[in-house]
Amino acid sequence: MSKVKYSLVVGLAVILAFGACKGESAEPEVEDAAGARDTALEYLREQYPESALGTGLQWQEEDITPGGLVGSSAKQFTSDGLTVTVSAPVVAPEYIIYTTTTTSTQNGWHWEGEVEPDGTVTELSPLTEMSEAWSRDIAEEFVKNSPTFTYDGIEETLELTDTLTARCPFCWAFTFEFDSRHAGYGTREGETLAQVITPHEAVIIINKGEVVSAIMDREWDMLRQAFVTLESTRWVLESFGNPDNPQAVLEDTVITAEFSAGEVSGSAGCNSYFGSYVIDGQDITIGSIASTEMACLEPEGVMDQETLYLLALGQAERFQIEDSTLEIFYSGGQVLIFSAE
Repeated sequence: MSKVKYSLVVGLAVILAFGACKGESAEPEVEDAAGARDTALEYLREQYPESALGTGLQWQEEDITPGGLVGSSAKQFTSDGLTVTVSAPVVAPEYIIYTTTTTSTQNGWHWEGEVEPDGTVTELSPLTEMSEAWSRDIAEEFVKNSPTFTYDGIEETLELTDTLTARCPFCWAFTFEFDSRHAGYGTREGETLAQVITPHEAVIIINKGEVVSAIMDREWDMLRQAFVTLESTRWVLESFGNPDNPQAVLEDTVITAEFSAGEVSGSAGCNSYFGSYVIDGQDITIGSIASTEMACLEPEGVMDQETLYLLALGQAERFQIEDSTLEIFYSGGQVLIFSAE
């Protein structure tokens, strides 16, 4: 065989061999949300020794993927004051990039990063103290980047007018006011608009560095970019019982309700629940309620509160929504009072 032919054969063999190796994908080191959680925590232990992260943690896992969301999933892990949220697209494991948020209520810090299948961690937000000032900046940036403000908000009119500390740890409600050059909400391209200076009030609730509620003028949901309605909103229970003397929800517990396509679901304070509902005008019937079966020991009374809440839902008779507040009336004229989140 000539030298030229020999070189061609050898070259072709090398190309084929390289192609075969390239086609073999290595098994990913991180294969699921739990793996991304552990990889992120190991990164934090190495990069931030002051984070005081222990080992051998016992985790409670919850699927927090919003109802109706397709192509993505979200898991939340909790253990001893530590919360890790992992969200990811639904694709083959070797292509998934896990967005991971970690907060510590014991030590008061927040961190966010991305975890790749090979275990590489990219920091999106460094370890930061969850202070009121830090939370206020997050709320202000949210307002500035909201469609209503970016469309025609008058920047020099934006001001913080009120700050309230919520019941949950590291939670604040910030009220901002600003003027727009036109009426309406969101991006109004193509709409016929009156050129009239329109004042707005936006209440932004920050929970451990996340915007969990953003309501403008008590009627516009800035997160969903829609008017507040029963089925477009995540509702958080504030109180229940006798409307003249309602009982407040226990501190450090969160009870929620989301209504969509005939199914209501949420957290009852300890367990997740779901059931069916039927609406006829302002009348509502909720039935077939089921829940998970965990037992929570703290805070004291949380399981009794959960029992009362689920019983009240099952006795629902009618509802009304006013100023971003949902009231569900049940047995004997009692009422469940929710706020829009």
